Amino acid sequence: MEITAVAVSLKKKRGLTYYSGNYDQFARQRAAARAVQAAAAKKQDARRAHLQS
Repeated sequence: MEITAVAVSLKKKRGLTYYSGNYDQFARQRAAARAVQAAAAKKQDARRAHLQS
């Protein structure tokens, strides 16, 4: 389903994130950003566990 939008903005705790393009592009960009954040958190948790052992 293709929905046309000029821009999508998402309010977060740290500010406003701006996504250009349609909703499908927004969803892909947001999913990619969340995957990067999840990988960084996993790496940080592994590093923390290593340092505490």
